[in-house]
Amino acid sequence: MQVGDQFRTNPLSHKPGGSTVRVILKNGEVRDYDKVKYPDAFIRKILEANGDAVEAKIINTKER
Repeated sequence: MQVGDQFRTNPLSHKPGGSTVRVILKNGEVRDYDKVKYPDAFIRKILEANGDAVEAKIINTKER
């Protein structure tokens, strides 16, 4: 599932460019976040903050 811009809180995630990060939850649900400008920090934060996330990885990188 592609996560829509309306659910994104960082203003940078509304600007073109960046990476796509795929997050896999305990229940098997897959969420793709596009336009992530700092994917390493995003992954670290989402794994710390979301107890349901079991894996997160960069699946696509684009120029900023």
